[in-house]
Amino acid sequence: DEREQKEHEKVQRKQELQKLLEQEEVSLTAAKSKKNVDLAPKKVTQAQIQHRQAAAAAATVGNETKKNINEEEIEIEENVNRLKIDGSSARNVEEAIHVLQSSQIAVDSHPEKRMKGAYEAYEKENLPKLKQEHPSLRLSQLKQLLKKEWMKSPDNPFNRPTKAYNQGSNLTQGTRPEEKDEEDSDNDEH
Repeated sequence: DEREQKEHEKVQRKQELQKLLEQEEVSLTAAKSKKNVDLAPKKVTQAQIQHRQAAAAAATVGNETKKNINEEEIEIEENVNRLKIDGSSARNVEEAIHVLQSSQIAVDSHPEKRMKGAYEAYEKENLPKLKQEHPSLRLSQLKQLLKKEWMKSPDNPFNRPTKAYNQGSNLTQGTRPEEKDEEDSDNDEH
């Protein structure tokens, strides 16, 4: 009995599996046929063709007007990579540095020679202004204020780039001789 039941269950399982397999195959063939039907070309009427052509023409006209507007708005900037500096050109880094240095502000080798004259001109120009700003101060006090402003002024030759008499092409920011001595003494202490 038990053997017969086991064999009967086996047969039933096989039949169920066979039915499931057949159902899957049927559903797959149905899905494939639906895909083929969807891929088949549909008939298009003359009215639909004309409607599509009219829509495409309207779209191209709209795009052309947008392109015209965009072309008018765009301004072309000058290419600064192609600019020439005083007719000079450079092919490598060293030449470029040389060209750029030659176009910089002239370097003053002896600012101390122009110090006195520049200070007198600065004093003539700015002392009346200081007198108006500080009417209660004495002349010596006004000159002290003027001297403080002079030390920071761009008119001061020592505040411009300078070149030492024994240097080749090295530039230094202008420092007064007193400051150089102080820097040297500071370096000696270390």
